[in-house]
Amino acid sequence: MTMRKKPRTRRFRRAVWIWTAAVVLGCAAPQSRPRLPAQDRPAECAALYRNLDRWVDTEKVRNAAGFRVPGFPYLRTDRYIAAVGDRVHTPQQLRQWLRWMRALEREMRWAEVRNLSDSAVASLAREAATAADRSDLMERIAECGDALLASDRSMAEFSDALSAAAKAPDEYRTLYRALGLYPLAAVPVDFLTERVRNEFRKWFETPLQDLSTRGEIVSYAHREPHRMPPPDTAALFAEAVDNPLALPKLTEQQAERLAAAYAPVFQVDEAAGYDRPGRVDWKDGRIRIDPADPVVYYYAGVAFLGGLPVLQIHYSIWFSERAGPDPPWIEKGPLDGLTLRISFDQSGRPRMIDGMNTCGCYHFFIPPDDPGVTALPQSATTDAFVPQRMPESFPDHSLLLRISSGWHQIQRVATAPPALFHRSYRLVPYAHLESLPDGGGRSSLFDENGIAKDSARIEPLFLFPLGVPSVGSMRQRGHHAIVFIGRAHFSDPYLFDRFFRF
Repeated sequence: MTMRKKPRTRRFRRAVWIWTAAVVLGCAAPQSRPRLPAQDRPAECAALYRNLDRWVDTEKVRNAAGFRVPGFPYLRTDRYIAAVGDRVHTPQQLRQWLRWMRALEREMRWAEVRNLSDSAVASLAREAATAADRSDLMERIAECGDALLASDRSMAEFSDALSAAAKAPDEYRTLYRALGLYPLAAVPVDFLTERVRNEFRKWFETPLQDLSTRGEIVSYAHREPHRMPPPDTAALFAEAVDNPLALPKLTEQQAERLAAAYAPVFQVDEAAGYDRPGRVDWKDGRIRIDPADPVVYYYAGVAFLGGLPVLQIHYSIWFSERAGPDPPWIEKGPLDGLTLRISFDQSGRPRMIDGMNTCGCYHFFIPPDDPGVTALPQSATTDAFVPQRMPESFPDHSLLLRISSGWHQIQRVATAPPALFHRSYRLVPYAHLESLPDGGGRSSLFDENGIAKDSARIEPLFLFPLGVPSVGSMRQRGHHAIVFIGRAHFSDPYLFDRFFRF
């Protein structure tokens, strides 16, 4: 699966082509979008949403996990929901698509309302003629959202306007690349990427028991494992696609079942306190990791593989900092994390494992041990990094991830022996990170741009020409740019088909 390195001249020409195309596209005049006549909407509800957005923006509590839909304040989208728009052809499918956008908007709004100050909630409650209670206010917001949707759907332009607006934004900034002379910056970054990948390949080629350690190897496993054989996972898939679009979307309960069934074992080389994973908290106005309560945060997703939908479950684990002798000095700093993703086909079998550091860095793929699954050479971005194939004993046995000290890189993906000694961790929905208790109030781990607070690095001073804002910082779901050469997003539902042939 290891791809041979391309000649340097070809890499350089590729970088120049990417940069030129990006500048041309970035400077092109924006396309006009159909707009609905806002004056025909229910005035009180339109005013409530305007003021709600004003408070959310003023207090910087916008939940960036769902993208706003310009002109439709009662809807949110993500990369999957936006991609589904191309498959909407009937009134029933449109209703289903809208239900998903309304559900995502309510989830995002609830986190925002919980994170607003008491004075903001009181002001909005007075306007909405409700008690100064967040649940009552949220109920009124939901009613107004339904009323605005009903009003807009009566207009002939609705479908065209919505299709034009319901897009997911790019995490890359063309202006940064233009100002930073991206073609020149891309050459050394391409060289360093290959050098780091070669180092990682050596880890994956070394027997698990022979990997060097800096401390004690500690294994963390889900405290209440619930195995789910592929037929049961297939039944879950069938439940999730029972809708007019015939595409999956898991409920909270279904996501919890899937997360518990495939919860991996995290085997960590613990040399210092920064190697102990734990619960994310606010304490004294700063983000803290509590290793006394090991927690793994999870969320569901959907993508396409070989043109067919696959269910996904994500696991996110957090450390207090990236430190120690192993990580490059430029990457060291407070707060660190890893994200692992498992994707399942309609038969309930795992079809892809991939993961990354939660900054979006060091993304890798673990495809099945199937000679028919091959990585496609890329002309406009970095090739897929495939350090190994999926373990043959998975999913009969739990995945095991070996994690290095300090740098917190995954060094091997294996399966765990049943009698492996371990510490227990809890599974907690990822949405908890977006509204955490904070000294009497609540606050998200992430800012309004999807960047984890208290996770800044020095990297943007050197790497801004690559076009990723706040590069090196930990990022919220939906905001992971995963390559420096070209453009690719972790949450792109077509990521697998872009990089592989199945």
